[in-house]
Amino acid sequence: MDIQPKKKIAIFASGKGSNAACILAYFQNHPTIEVAVVISNSATAGVLAVAEQYHVPSVFISKQSFAAADFDLYAYFPFQLDL
Repeated sequence: MDIQPKKKIAIFASGKGSNAACILAYFQNHPTIEVAVVISNSATAGVLAVAEQYHVPSVFISKQSFAAADFDLYAYFPFQLDL
């Protein structure tokens, strides 16, 4: 049987993290998908603590940085995302 690497996804969130918690729980032991990072445009968002509870790295990106014309999400951090 050929074992394929998991597809890595990111969650974008800026609130308390209740929806992200459901997504993280669903994919926690998923055979083919892994949540590689949680990205937020709010440094004080509760979702950052939720990510920590699930041992998923989180990144804060300011609205100004994210909106910049030359912003490159893939160059900003080293997560090799598939989706």
